[in-house]
Amino acid sequence: MALTSNLAFGAPAEELNTIGKSLFHRECKDRVTLESTKRNEYAEDDTIRIERWECAGIISRVLISTTASDPSGMLLSLEIQAPTKGLPLHFQVGRPISSVIAVLGEPEKKSGRSLEYSTAADGEYSSSVEFRVAKGRITSIRWSWDID
Repeated sequence: MALTSNLAFGAPAEELNTIGKSLFHRECKDRVTLESTKRNEYAEDDTIRIERWECAGIISRVLISTTASDPSGMLLSLEIQAPTKGLPLHFQVGRPISSVIAVLGEPEKKSGRSLEYSTAADGEYSSSVEFRVAKGRITSIRWSWDID
């Protein structure tokens, strides 16, 4: 999947969100770790679980709740730590960070070790993608989605 134009110049943020969500595989549960549980304050008979699913260089944090809009799991974050099928070449781990900037433009937030782009469409909850960098190359990519 290639982005149609530079996000900094108004291309739809949904394209970058779509890439991240397309990499989430519900069957990708080589290692599942329970991170936390809490009582659902909106539904008396429900417990919210946050699980960490890992496989093949992909780590997902997933919210599990019987009362959620998707009870089988809602994606909170997804991190890519290795070259991954389905990810455009210019975003692959190991590529120069300049390939990201060439496609997406300058990020909203920048530090010595990361570039962050907002991927929220108008009216959506906060979402972003962060490219982590070392020695000018992508070391990992992390998408985050807020859920109400």
